[in-house]
Amino acid sequence: MGDINRMMDSEFQQWVLKLGIVLDEHQVNQFQKYAEFLVKWNETRNLTSITEADEIYSKHFFDSVALFPLLQKQLPVHRLMDLGTGAGFPGVPLKIVMPELNLTLCDSLRKRVEFLRYVVEELGLSGVTVIHARAEELALQKDHRESYSHLVSRAVAAMPTLLEWVFPFLQVEGHFFAMKGPSALEEWKLSNRAANVLGALFVHDYDYDLPMNMGQRMVLDIKKVKPTPRRFPRKPGDASRNPL
Repeated sequence: MGDINRMMDSEFQQWVLKLGIVLDEHQVNQFQKYAEFLVKWNETRNLTSITEADEIYSKHFFDSVALFPLLQKQLPVHRLMDLGTGAGFPGVPLKIVMPELNLTLCDSLRKRVEFLRYVVEELGLSGVTVIHARAEELALQKDHRESYSHLVSRAVAAMPTLLEWVFPFLQVEGHFFAMKGPSALEEWKLSNRAANVLGALFVHDYDYDLPMNMGQRMVLDIKKVKPTPRRFPRKPGDASRNPL
């Protein structure tokens, strides 16, 4: 895997350069190690179905750092949460290219959280908190409720459900980047009731192609315009079983 990773390095650097990202040797090495850790741990933990180097770099790494231009436009990013981060996407790649980020990674599966804690330590990432929790429970805690300036989530749930999980964490005037496939705008159109109840205002969409013809993606920038009613989120499972 190491040799294959090194073959991808120069290509990856060219891909991200188009996003305004210039990687130094240390960052390139961090991405190499991350890919190697992902493949190795996946042998026993089943973290991802994507294990080929070209797909890791395109579908995981590039797809994650595609948020870089959007975050740059909204600096300073005081506190960022990656909700339902899985094996660390998009949070960890964003932290590598934006070391100054104050990042929280949250996932409900312990095996993923164990992997993330290992990655954070081995890559020497400071200013990262890894949390094992369900969104519906964590959002009730004082330290997390309405305390994040930005939140990201990639391919986690349908939009009405996702909004209920996400918006209790966001500060008023904060931004949520929903990372979806090309049908994201259709999802948004079906989320009017959830958006009205939770104070979600659509700002704009950003679409892009993954390198090596590996698919199309879309990010929706959604702003929080009023406090979240205290009754949200509902108890675990309600938002998915009975979405707003």
